[in-house]
This record gives sequence, structure tokens and C-alpha cells, in this order.
Amino acid sequence: MITPRACFPLVALLITASDQALKQWIHVRLPFPGDQIRVIPGFFDLTRVHNDGIAFGLFQGNNGLLLVVVLAILAAGLWTTRSLDWSRLEVNLVAGLVVGGAVGNLIDRVRFGYVLDFFDFNLWITRWPAFNIADAAISCSMAWVLWRMVQEEWRQHRVR
Repeated sequence: MITPRACFPLVALLITASDQALKQWIHVRLPFPGDQIRVIPGFFDLTRVHNDGIAFGLFQGNNGLLLVVVLAILAAGLWTTRSLDWSRLEVNLVAGLVVGGAVGNLIDRVRFGYVLDFFDFNLWITRWPAFNIADAAISCSMAWVLWRMVQEEWRQHRVR
């Protein structure tokens, strides 16, 4: 059985490696921005998108500044982890998702000057912005953290 502490590097490595492996496959199969593979017509495609902004394509064209901001956020995040209970599996899983996702996208930003996105969903009335494995890992971990914060707030509210 894997210890909680061993889970952190394992999850981070798994996310980073799978993210980079799939991005390499996209580089080979879809060589130009906008190239596309229809998976489920009208709902899900693999579409090569170069994102030099942040989530949802915000702040396009500021890669240098964003690189500094991402590194600063990573440093601040690492600093705040000193207060976490690293003996808990949940902490190690969530931290592994965040770090694996951040490293996966950071590699792209340093290597190419943009983040390669490719999961492309058409959700009924709108087209969702393309994303990748790293984005999904970060989003899921942040959703989990928010959920736990809401649960804690509910718990405290019931105790009063």
C-alpha cells in the first residue's frame, strides 16, 4: 500500500507525464493550430489551440509576464504548504494534482511560449474553451478544495 506522503510525488509525476505525453501526440497528429480530430461530432473534438494566456484564454500575448506570475504563485503555494497536515492522503492527492498540472503547463510555457490545449467541448449553447490534462487536474483539485471549504463552513454553522 502506498503511504499518503508517497502519493504526492506519484500523482504529480503521473499528471505531468500523462499531460506531456498526450501533448506530444497532439503535436504529431495535429501539427497546426486549428487542426482537429472529430471524436463525437457536434459535442467533442480534439482541436489544437495555442494558449499564451491563462485559463479560458484570458490575458493573451503576455507570456513573459504570465511566466513570472505562475512562478510566483508556485513559490507562494509551496510556502503555504508548510501548514498542511501531510500525513493525510487527501492533502497529498490534491497537492499532487495542483503541482502536476502546474508543472505540465509550465513546461509548455517555457518550451513553446504557449500552453497547448486540445480537449474541445461544444456544450449545448456554447463552445467551452479548449483545455488539457494539466488544466483539468488543477481545476478538479481547486473544486475539491472549495468543496471542503464549503463543508467546513456548513459544519461550523451547524455547531453554533
